[in-house]
Amino acid sequence: MTAFRDLSLIDLTNFLIHGELLGVRPGDSEDNALNKLGPPELYEPARKSSPAFVLYGPLEIRVRRKRVTYVGLLVRDRQVLGEGQTSLGDATIPDYDEIRQILQRAGVSAFLDQLMSDDQQTVIVTDRKVHMAFDEEDLLGKVACVWNDNYTDTLVRDGKHRITDSK
Repeated sequence: MTAFRDLSLIDLTNFLIHGELLGVRPGDSEDNALNKLGPPELYEPARKSSPAFVLYGPLEIRVRRKRVTYVGLLVRDRQVLGEGQTSLGDATIPDYDEIRQILQRAGVSAFLDQLMSDDQQTVIVTDRKVHMAFDEEDLLGKVACVWNDNYTDTLVRDGKHRITDSK
């Protein structure tokens, strides 16, 4: 079992605010990320039209041209947490309002992603390129940070659908 099954190592608040998880963030070199995280449970090499996929339990990393382009965490994965469980390590999974308050206190601007939101999930994106998906119960289901994300750049630049104010 890898250290990434030990959910108490994951600083979810840091990931939400800074987009860094276990010392890895988009833009890092693949070698640097693998050195920090150790051998993955699964490594699927890149193909011509898709990135490499690196899995550590609930943590997913995507790599293109030897650069980390995506760091994602399944927060509410039944295989990770168990049916009906609502805690991540010692912390309770935050809901939409709690995360909005965390971001607000940290001075992070966040926006509703109307393209990805629907009746079953709400998706928000921060100005730091952190994407969060909330389930129908408004609990965080997945959080990911991406690198070189033109969609988020446009969303932030337009400033529409802002749900927090930056300092």
